[in-house]
Amino acid sequence: MKIRNHTTVTRWLSSSHAGDQLTTEAQWHNFAQDASALGFAGVALEHATQSNINLPLSCAALLKQSAYHVATHNLNLRSKLETILAGFNEAGIDVMLLKGAAMYGQLYERPDLRPMSDVDLLLKAKDIEAGTSLLEKLGCSQGMDLVHEDHFPTYYYESEFISAGPNPIRLDVHVRPFRPTRYAQLIPEDQFWNDARSVKVGQASALVPCAETMLIHLAAHAAFHECSRLMWLYDLKRWCECYTQDMNWTLVLERAKDWHLVAPVRRAIRVAESIWWQFVPASFRESLAGMKSSWKDRLALWHTPRDASHPIGHLLVDLLTTPGVRFRLGYARNFLLPATSHLAEIYPYRHTGWRGVAHLWRGGRLALRPLRNGFRRLVF
Repeated sequence: MKIRNHTTVTRWLSSSHAGDQLTTEAQWHNFAQDASALGFAGVALEHATQSNINLPLSCAALLKQSAYHVATHNLNLRSKLETILAGFNEAGIDVMLLKGAAMYGQLYERPDLRPMSDVDLLLKAKDIEAGTSLLEKLGCSQGMDLVHEDHFPTYYYESEFISAGPNPIRLDVHVRPFRPTRYAQLIPEDQFWNDARSVKVGQASALVPCAETMLIHLAAHAAFHECSRLMWLYDLKRWCECYTQDMNWTLVLERAKDWHLVAPVRRAIRVAESIWWQFVPASFRESLAGMKSSWKDRLALWHTPRDASHPIGHLLVDLLTTPGVRFRLGYARNFLLPATSHLAEIYPYRHTGWRGVAHLWRGGRLALRPLRNGFRRLVF
């Protein structure tokens, strides 16, 4: 997946004189539209203030309108998150914020600076049952059913919840920070929790990863989604620039190696630096470039962005790259023998032998999906 044309936006944000290249009203209008579409309206306004750039009135108005919508959404999200976190605090359940929610307030001080579509919460495996029950008591409803009742948290890394009331928000409840099934067996659960920091969210509190772990998570998450969003790459740049003096770069290298994340971290930093110029120390970049990654790491990285469009390949890659025979057998069983509720969503008709027909219907859809996706790309 390619990122929308971002050259003007990235060039403008990288220099206090880039605005000199925009000389016509149409150019300024296109810039404001691109910045808004990419989620950078608030950042563009911030950069203009910091660099003493006088924006044309029409451009400023468009950016402010977009930034206002981002701020309104984020404030609603923040308010509901505070209520949910207060429930976790009262119940004595540890909860960690990931990605955008973890950066809100410490990296992005204003609510208009970074759009957030959802909230990512990480729970310990021992707290999953209590945590999901608490969310239901708070009025949250579970999202889409997975292929099997025990797919989360045993095999899958997250489960979706929707908050109650008007303007609901989506909560992705994680038991592990990374999607590829391989990492369910490779990263010890306590690694993200050992040196986590506490932050305030209104009157409530939550944990966030330390600077080094956060950098790895931001980079790996972007790479596992094929670096398809410019904002994820800007997160990396802004995080490194903010914490470069306090960052233990050796620890980043050690954890990337121990967690088998050298390939995705290297990929994301390379792509981000090709857009935003160099923002990590040269010694770190050279050391990371010289580190080896296994073929399983590289295969998982290559296929993860394709998992949704190539489900059979997804299953095969997971079985090839994930350690543990018993784990792989259980994982394969869930895909080959999905729960009745999952089959009912795919094949809603009821008749004698409907389960067998539903299995055939599901298998046909899975087999034909890559062909359909290829046809769409060819035509459109």
